[in-house]
Amino acid sequence: MAFCKNCGAELAEDQKFCANCGATLEESPVAVEEPVVAEAPVAEEPKKAGLNVGMLVWSIIGLVVCCSPFSIPALIMTILAINMPVAEAEKKIKLAKTFNIISIVWGVLYFTLCFIVGFLAGLAEALAFML
Repeated sequence: MAFCKNCGAELAEDQKFCANCGATLEESPVAVEEPVVAEAPVAEEPKKAGLNVGMLVWSIIGLVVCCSPFSIPALIMTILAINMPVAEAEKKIKLAKTFNIISIVWGVLYFTLCFIVGFLAGLAEALAFML
């Protein structure tokens, strides 16, 4: 591709005069190479966390067996962490683990208290029957 030295208009290879400004083209017209555009590096997409099956099972067991309200946010955090970047997903899983620990402790304390109250109520009834 050739251009006029005077005005920069595009020229055909066999032209003697510039059609735009009328300058004579005694010397060969200036050939301009197309600029090479460097491609910008493509930023890699951060890795996504997958499903943490262990935490999901633990959350469901805490919800069903312990009947704990703390298992609900643990289950929600585990599900939310599925398609998040790994760094954010680790925070959600850590929070889910905390809720699951609270859920299990709450469940054990609740059922222990229910057993003790039931045992004492049965014992009181047995003593009342004997007297």
